[in-house]
Amino acid sequence: MVADAALQGVILTVAVCLGILGNIPVIVSICQKRSLLKSNHYYLILHLAICDFFYLIFFIPDIISIFRVSPSIASSSYLLCKTSGPVHTTVFTAGANFLVIISILRYRATVYPFKPAVSRRTLKISSTAVYLFAIICSIPHMLVLRFDEISGCSIKWPMQSLNIAYTLFLSGIQYFIPVAFLSIIYYKIGKVILTRNNRNQSMDARNQIRQQNTPTSHERLKNVKPLFVCFTIVVCFTVFGFPAQVLWIIFVSASKEIPSYFLLLHALYIFGTAAINPYVYGALDKKVLSLFKHCKKRRSNSSS
Repeated sequence: MVADAALQGVILTVAVCLGILGNIPVIVSICQKRSLLKSNHYYLILHLAICDFFYLIFFIPDIISIFRVSPSIASSSYLLCKTSGPVHTTVFTAGANFLVIISILRYRATVYPFKPAVSRRTLKISSTAVYLFAIICSIPHMLVLRFDEISGCSIKWPMQSLNIAYTLFLSGIQYFIPVAFLSIIYYKIGKVILTRNNRNQSMDARNQIRQQNTPTSHERLKNVKPLFVCFTIVVCFTVFGFPAQVLWIIFVSASKEIPSYFLLLHALYIFGTAAINPYVYGALDKKVLSLFKHCKKRRSNSSS
């Protein structure tokens, strides 16, 4: 049991550290550059990175508890008992919905490239709505948390049917509905990009004169790259999240205690969502990387 706990702790620690080390550069880099904040894309990336960062930070008490081979720290602290679970619910729900908003903007920019960009006011209202919706979704979780000095932190639902209904609701808004929506949106984006590229290649094959607005071969590759990035996000979010979500529903529906190995699946879930997001959306972005290196270099020069 101790060896299993240590293995789970190591995997969870690697997942959390990878995600934190990926999200910090994204947050710092975007906040340091106002021109990036003016971009709707980077504005949403910043919110996504913040959600992922807080989601990961609140796993640290669990990691400490695992290596101590003792009950969760949240069980011995009223504050952590009341905040850890609800914060996880809030920021993960918000992060999933920010992925949806990003996909909508990508779809709009791809399918209707000549339409004006979404106003920042609209984007701020949408972001606020995402956070408010996520907070509302976490309220039932907070209300059923109970804490006392003897038994520690526990979840007590008045009826098991309410627990099942809430689990199904959270699974839907955090995973199944976003996955379905993202899959449809990015399928349509990919279809549009491939259709345009095939049409342009056909025009080149007939040796027609390329017009000024016709993409070059290099530009076509740039159009395909966002599709590959988006496809990677959807696949990782879907594949890594599916086992944890399904088993969570099964165990709650059967009124069984969630087994210890579920933590391993949750670690994989973290890898496929919060940990990989900054690397795909932010840390692999040349603008973000170059800006972060510049800020790091400037700090080292000032310290010396």
